[in-house]
Amino acid sequence: MKLFDRFFMLLFTVILILLSLTMIGLSVELISSQYLFEFVKGLENRIEVGILGLIFFLMSVRILQLLFRRKKSKSALIKSSKSGKIMISLEAINNLVKNLVRQEDEVIEIDSVLKAEEKGVHISLKLAVISETNVPQLSQRLQEVIKEQVTESTGVKVGQVEILVKELQSEAGARLD
Repeated sequence: MKLFDRFFMLLFTVILILLSLTMIGLSVELISSQYLFEFVKGLENRIEVGILGLIFFLMSVRILQLLFRRKKSKSALIKSSKSGKIMISLEAINNLVKNLVRQEDEVIEIDSVLKAEEKGVHISLKLAVISETNVPQLSQRLQEVIKEQVTESTGVKVGQVEILVKELQSEAGARLD
């Protein structure tokens, strides 16, 4: 979500909180209904109130758009010809990558993110591995296997394979396959 949209969501949420607190205050008589009536009466025929109402309306419409928009399935181009394009979803490539990483006995946990870029698919892995693992050796082996297998299986070029070992665990924590 973009920063501008997050700001809208924050502002809208704060306004809803204040409105709900006002309603609770009215219901338990912490706020006098006469006071609220006088406050609202003082806002009559004010251009500022109309502008604020328009801003809140536009914020509401934008939030509804964010809630109901469809996520586009991200994909990578395999081949383009006169007959058309051949594409593969990043999710399919991600599943292949996870299957390749799971074949390594030293890997306990995998988180992966893929991005389609002009130079090829960029793969970022976060791994939890067994503490006795030679991390540089494992990382290099995974990078080579992933680049080779993804390109061979899908036809998609792999730009980079970044690996972050986020945790070293004892073997007692065993794999959760």
